[in-house]
Amino acid sequence: MNKLGSLLYSYKNKKVKQIDIKVNNETISVNFPENDIIEFTGVKSFLFVEDDNIEVKENHLSSIEFLKDGFAEFVSYEDEFEEVFASPNFALDFIDRSLLIEAESIHIGGVKINLSKIEN
Repeated sequence: MNKLGSLLYSYKNKKVKQIDIKVNNETISVNFPENDIIEFTGVKSFLFVEDDNIEVKENHLSSIEFLKDGFAEFVSYEDEFEEVFASPNFALDFIDRSLLIEAESIHIGGVKINLSKIEN
């Protein structure tokens, strides 16, 4: 397991206190009760995916994963924009929902990791 994978794995099953999304700053922060923070920077897109069949809003991460080339490609059509493309490289999974994030770097465990430098 690479360094980023090990750092991400250490947050598996941890309770999430709050998720702060700052669109203008291109950041998403995931805050934990122990005052740990994972901050995604250079955020180009994000998407919440919810399971409508589950009523519980579980705040424990069941998994957090990184895939350099992205998990999927999304295209959105907006009135103001012709097309918006997204290729999220992080998946934060909870029991009843997922947060997909396309970011350029991550601050985790006191370390800043530039994702473009990671090899597959």
